[in-house]
Amino acid sequence: METFYFGDSSKLLFGAYHPANGQKDRNVGIIICNPIINEYLRCHRAFVRLASLLAAEGFHVLRFDYYGCGDSLGESEEGSLSEWISDISTAINELKNGTGVSHICLIGLRMGASMSLLAAENRNDIDAIILWESIVNGDEYIQELNKLHLERAKSKGYRSQVNKNAGKHKHREILGFPITDLLLKELQDIDLLSLKENPANKLLLLSNCDDYDRRDLSNHLKTLDADIDEMDISSSRIWLEGDNEAYTGLVPAPLLQNIVTWVSERYA
Repeated sequence: METFYFGDSSKLLFGAYHPANGQKDRNVGIIICNPIINEYLRCHRAFVRLASLLAAEGFHVLRFDYYGCGDSLGESEEGSLSEWISDISTAINELKNGTGVSHICLIGLRMGASMSLLAAENRNDIDAIILWESIVNGDEYIQELNKLHLERAKSKGYRSQVNKNAGKHKHREILGFPITDLLLKELQDIDLLSLKENPANKLLLLSNCDDYDRRDLSNHLKTLDADIDEMDISSSRIWLEGDNEAYTGLVPAPLLQNIVTWVSERYA
């Protein structure tokens, strides 16, 4: 694995490149699109493992942090959905230019899956996208986060506040992360059922919990003539496992292996 910075010099992004190290180079680049806020922290180890598994099968894999997140440049309050979608395109270009791969596959979890679809709208070089528990409706997503935030704040005796004195980055806190007014509006405006173009040659809709209903998204994408596979795998919701730190590094091995198998069969 090689770590490095890439992109615009004023907005450098932190990347971790896992070179293809299997018996054959499949000439395929895979970009892993993280979820956001606290979900990124809880899923980090799982994505490191996924990248290693994919590299062992001959794929070139790039993990990266969005601007204002993780080890990338920028403050947390500077992050925005439009910026992060642009970051995905920057990561795609970096991997293509650095490896010369002919095919690009995106793998996204939760909001990372939603952003991968939105990034693909503006490109014509995305071969496949794996949508793991994608957020279809942004307003419902915000309501879910707010509910979880209030439950945790109550359990710890904290008081949730909106920072009224943050200047141009005025924000509220959700689960310990700042959400600016701009980011809040961008998230609330997400509606994947409004997509107007088929985003990729092949899509996998992946679900690993009983309460996730992807039917509407699947039906909508089919109206765009999308070629879709769907997969249900019973597994822990690693992005939402309460406050117990034991869950932070949880790796859903069977689910990750199913992702690797699907991608390997597509690019056999």
